Amino acid sequence: MGRRPSRRGGGAGDAVGGRGGRADRRVRQARGSLGRQDYAAGLAALDAAAAIDGSNQAIDYLRAQVLAAAGRGEEAIAVLTRLDAAGSLLVPQVHDFPGLGGPEFDGLVAAARAAAGVGERPRVHSGRSRADPRGHRPRSEYRHVLRR
Repeated sequence: MGRRPSRRGGGAGDAVGGRGGRADRRVRQARGSLGRQDYAAGLAALDAAAAIDGSNQAIDYLRAQVLAAAGRGEEAIAVLTRLDAAGSLLVPQVHDFPGLGGPEFDGLVAAARAAAGVGERPRVHSGRSRADPRGHRPRSEYRHVLRR
């Protein structure tokens, strides 16, 4: 039996100077910790990820999520404010921050939407049809092929 080739250094997350894979692993650990409500472990994993790849704004976004879930809303707002000041295109989603609200958070969301060029979402559901829950509808130009 031969040895399997090592995946080290060849993963998709290693595209940025070999650091991305290790940072991605820490981010996955932090997301798992958030799901388990182990906020201290999540913040520790994010600190390690930021030490590896400090320019990744998704790490700070997740840090704000963990802080908000831990009940540290002021710190979460401070992290989101830093992201906004850095010109981040990450738009805070209300469902990611259920404990946050108020005019300061709403102002951050509005500023991030404006910076990213995202308008208000339509209030009327304009997505998938109820007939097909997956949203698959044949295009009109292909109907002659589909009806054979």
